[in-house]
Amino acid sequence: MSPARTSSTLSPGSAALPTLLLAGSLVLMGLLTLQAYRAEHAREAGARQTLLGYARVVAFQHGAEAFQLLNRDVPAAFSALDRAPAGQDGVDALLSHEGEADRCGASLRERWSFRFPVPEGGSGWDEGVRADSAHWGGSPPSETERARVLSAVRGRLEGLGRDGGAYGILVSDGGGDAVVVAYAIRWRPPPENTSVYGFRSCLDRGGESLFRVAMLGRPALPPALTGGLAPDSVHTALVELDGGATLWSGPVAGAEHPEDTASLALWPPFEAMTLRIALRPVMRPILVPEAGGGRLGLTFTLFALNGILLLAALVQMRRERQLVRLREGFLSAVSHELRTPLQQMLLYGDLLQMGGLRSAEERERAVEVVVRETHRLIHLVENVLRFRPGVHRAEPARAEDPYPFDPFVASVVEEFRPLAESRRVTLSLDPGSRLDTDWRRDSVRRVLLNLLDNAVKYGPARGTVTVRTRAHEGALCLEVDDEGSGVPDREAERVFEPYVRGTLHAEGETGGTGIGLAIVRDLVRAAGGRVRIGRAGSGGASVLVKVPALAQSNQEGR
Repeated sequence: MSPARTSSTLSPGSAALPTLLLAGSLVLMGLLTLQAYRAEHAREAGARQTLLGYARVVAFQHGAEAFQLLNRDVPAAFSALDRAPAGQDGVDALLSHEGEADRCGASLRERWSFRFPVPEGGSGWDEGVRADSAHWGGSPPSETERARVLSAVRGRLEGLGRDGGAYGILVSDGGGDAVVVAYAIRWRPPPENTSVYGFRSCLDRGGESLFRVAMLGRPALPPALTGGLAPDSVHTALVELDGGATLWSGPVAGAEHPEDTASLALWPPFEAMTLRIALRPVMRPILVPEAGGGRLGLTFTLFALNGILLLAALVQMRRERQLVRLREGFLSAVSHELRTPLQQMLLYGDLLQMGGLRSAEERERAVEVVVRETHRLIHLVENVLRFRPGVHRAEPARAEDPYPFDPFVASVVEEFRPLAESRRVTLSLDPGSRLDTDWRRDSVRRVLLNLLDNAVKYGPARGTVTVRTRAHEGALCLEVDDEGSGVPDREAERVFEPYVRGTLHAEGETGGTGIGLAIVRDLVRAAGGRVRIGRAGSGGASVLVKVPALAQSNQEGR
């Protein structure tokens, strides 16, 4: 672990992101007022578009319902033409159909029907259809009404298909009472004449308006959206003719805003009729619940975003400073750690080269120092070059063949003993696990060397570092105790983070790279174990590593 060195400067690029965040925050504050003014208009437009969309759905549903209701009755009247006995005129067959009288009720006071032939070879409908060739049945209307009805029918014939089931229904509005006419074409090959048949009809069902029945039928919107309101409480409705005259209107006609009205041109057999639907004001807060306070909510949202940007800028600036301090502290610590063994090696190497060490004992001592510092340097370089947080989890944590754990731990302790003796620290080994393990030897060695290095480094001179192994429920326990000042409980987790030192050692002269315990934690976790730091009996630090002795596959094989 390396000493933390403070730095009051930031590199030019390190402040770029916080500066951009602050600038963005200021721009956002400048736009806030303008956006608040625009928000109300945008909110209102969005609410109206939503309501208009629902109104279009309602119009389509009610239009389809009216089409289905009409299609149940009118085609049956025309089918009477096909069932008429030989010799019976078609106009009489149409009048004999009682379904129309039952459907229309009192609204159909006078019933009449008509037929006029379409001569072959005519250049068009205008020439082929003549009022004087029409045959009327029942109680025919006046001459004026006849001409008006035939003119209206003649203007629509070209759009009527040759399908025997096709028919049309139109409203002849001459300024007086509107007359509803149903008509169809019966195509016949020569010598029979192709004729147009029609009869006075209605847009009622059971004495009530067909459109009213359609509107009160199945709900056009789900009850979950309407709150269970009746259809006439949900929307207004009216049906207009091409000239703008109102054919039918609901209990409350019209809309609060004309632009909120959905218009649907009713499809055939309805001719020149438009259904207009507008949702009533009571539906606005139900379907657009945010409509009551959109601008205020948007304003608060923008203020919140502004605050978040400011907070993010401050946090980022603080993080940048911390990263700079960590970087400079790490580089300083690594430089110090590399320089110390290199200076020792250079010193004794020069003495050996110049013959400054005359006795064999002095030369042997110099070689021991060079070898010891070389081991120390190798350990340091391995830690620095191989450390990347989390990378050890991607490496295989288990060896193929189990091996005795205690003897291997003893060999690593002996490997480290010269470094401990150079600092006048005694190593004590208490092996007690008596288990085999498949934990990678390289991982065990790196864990133990880092723990020993920390214990010797932060313990007192002429102190003792104790290494214990034991078994617990099939797991290996490796414990390293020192006699130093220990680690406060509040920092027991933090010291395992990269480049972090405990506060008791942060200002000391003890060197270190600050990555030893981070490496230990990564290697132990990769093996499926855990590590914690506590208090030793001597008052120093006690690091306990607990790892499963064998991987699951090796346990099952035994």
